[in-house]
Amino acid sequence: MDKATRASLRRRGWGIEKDADGNYKYLPGAQGTALGPYYNKETGQQFEQLPLDYINQITYRHRNMVPGRAPVALRRKWDKGAAARLKAVVGNKNMPMAHDVPLAKQAQSVKKLEDQVEKLTKMVAQLLAAQTKSPVVE
Repeated sequence: MDKATRASLRRRGWGIEKDADGNYKYLPGAQGTALGPYYNKETGQQFEQLPLDYINQITYRHRNMVPGRAPVALRRKWDKGAAARLKAVVGNKNMPMAHDVPLAKQAQSVKKLEDQVEKLTKMVAQLLAAQTKSPVVE
């Protein structure tokens, strides 16, 4: 297990330890909740990597979702509707897409952000310079 993976596991709260041989292993019971696929019984939409514990199964059942992979017929139904869903989103004027914003406007926003970062960097440099000049009184 590489250093980045260990750090990622620690951030997510998974307990790991080094055994006598120098190998990293999970602490007992520290693997976290088991994850798996769910699908919507009506639409056939499939969701990967959702929690499979009892409480989440109850929660997802209220949303017409059951654990497992969607049957082929439902999956085909979902795939057929993909073009219509995409058309509805792209054609909706209330949902601006990233490509709808002109490149000039995007570049202008980036320039403003860079100017603000430069201004803040100068302010921090001035504050640090002022702190190093003044004597510290304890």
